[in-house]
Amino acid sequence: MPRYSRKVPKRSVSDETLVKIGQRVRWLREALGHTQADWARRLRISVMALNKWEAGTRLPNINALITICDASGASMDYLVRGIVTAEMAPLLVEALHRQHAADLVFRALPRRARR
Repeated sequence: MPRYSRKVPKRSVSDETLVKIGQRVRWLREALGHTQADWARRLRISVMALNKWEAGTRLPNINALITICDASGASMDYLVRGIVTAEMAPLLVEALHRQHAADLVFRALPRRARR
């Protein structure tokens, strides 16, 4: 009987995707005005886990992504694909547009930017 290797890749996403998701988690936290410690406490995770997500060395699991969306008013589209949608909180959309307009896709523009 063949012996199976346990050397299975732990990650199925590219390094670039990891970094982009981490960057969006950081931008979201900064747009909401939280420190890493405050945000980690609110999400009920360790500061070290949040730090690894933001640095792009670890990927949040699906439950963590859902918790981030629920706690912040962001959408999964924003976290995973960088698309700001109409379902997101208007003040959050404004803050993200003000700080990172060139790096995100906006399907919902802040009221002041619509003119």
